[in-house]
Amino acid sequence: MVREHHSIEISPCTFKSNRVCGCEPEYYFKKLGDLGWECSSCKKCGSGQLIAAKCAGEQNTKCQCKENHYAVKGKNLCELCVKCQDECPHLCKSSTPPNPLRSANPTSPSGSIPQILVPVGACIMVLALGVFMLYEGIRLWKKKRHALSSQKSSPATEDQTLIITVAPDTEHDESIPFTNQPCGTEQNGKLPDCIPREIKFHEFFYFVLDEVPFGRFKELVRRLGVSEQSIDRAAQDHRNSKDAHYQMLKVWSDSGSGGGNSVLPCHRIQMFVDTLKDMYLVNCADNIESRFLSWDQSTSH
Repeated sequence: MVREHHSIEISPCTFKSNRVCGCEPEYYFKKLGDLGWECSSCKKCGSGQLIAAKCAGEQNTKCQCKENHYAVKGKNLCELCVKCQDECPHLCKSSTPPNPLRSANPTSPSGSIPQILVPVGACIMVLALGVFMLYEGIRLWKKKRHALSSQKSSPATEDQTLIITVAPDTEHDESIPFTNQPCGTEQNGKLPDCIPREIKFHEFFYFVLDEVPFGRFKELVRRLGVSEQSIDRAAQDHRNSKDAHYQMLKVWSDSGSGGGNSVLPCHRIQMFVDTLKDMYLVNCADNIESRFLSWDQSTSH
């Protein structure tokens, strides 16, 4: 039997198994690949170190630095931390709080995405609010301008009575008296039946057909009180959608009172405009209001 240096016999050779060898205390079993094995001396922990794993079997001693110590490169020892350095971060405490923007990893998605989204979202909200306020300001300014211009362009007083004669193509030849009152005011909870000029229903209808979106037209006439039966009948009688919509407006016009057969009264047009605003079709409502309810434009025709 050839015995390795510092080796011991753990179990003898029998007819069932080969001899098992080990190493003496303070030595560990070190394999040398295809060359065999040897018993190597166990490593001794140096100054400032403590044993993390004991030397036994095929494992050498594992050492680690004691608390508040750091490993010295190239040497089997650890030295006590006495100043701020990379190996001693506990001595590098700063009195100022860390900057979260600097501590975040710039390449990390979790750190960079929130930093971008917060200012971008704030800018979008401010921009949307500014656009909304600008739109509302312009709309209110236009309505105020129309009201002021209507008051300035009206030379008659509330006690004066004007006469408007129905056009010759109508069935009635009598004159229609009405008081010259602003169309936007309310008296006793009802809009006054004032007609600043003759507004022919066909002129109004064709203007509306060009303004109101095609897909919202049936919703509009339903809100104006036109029945589903009248809507279906108009759609069946006219293959052309524009003609069908014209017929729906005619049903609505005939259901009202005042203004004659071919003339629309002011309060009916105002009701039409208010309905468009309830449907959030503000641009359509403003265009119709400017075209037919503005005193300065009504006097120019």
